[in-house]
Amino acid sequence: MARQYTPRAEISVSFPRTALIAAILLCVPFSLLGEEELSYTVRPGDTLEKVIEEFGTEGVSVDELRRFNNLKSVRRIPPGTKIRFQLGWLKIKPLQAVAAAVSGEARVIRAGQEKTEEVQEGDGFKPGDVLETGADSSVLLKFGDGSRLLLQGNSALAF
Repeated sequence: MARQYTPRAEISVSFPRTALIAAILLCVPFSLLGEEELSYTVRPGDTLEKVIEEFGTEGVSVDELRRFNNLKSVRRIPPGTKIRFQLGWLKIKPLQAVAAAVSGEARVIRAGQEKTEEVQEGDGFKPGDVLETGADSSVLLKFGDGSRLLLQGNSALAF
């Protein structure tokens, strides 16, 4: 069962296009279900065709995604419906992120775990991990494509 996480602070950052797409894949509306699946939360106006066009590869058919999710219609999907995607179906794979620098107190809750670990420079993060920073703290994240994100104090980021 996927656990829901609500960050304590919003982050506003300018991203290069690749980093923005990666951030979208790593955050809302996708959530990690298991090692091989992600779920997408349907928004008003979404159809399976639009979802596949935006996120899926050419090898995924609308009918295959409909059957995989036990949906009756490919066009009328109520907003809020969770559509499961196999990780291999995504055009862009979630990027591995690494802590390039850590200042102050930072903790991570690893996917599927409940206890927190102290974050140190060089630690990696994957989908399902939750990174939290304490007051007057920050973590500089470096993604696989070279883009960087500075997570400031009293913040949280779900990968």
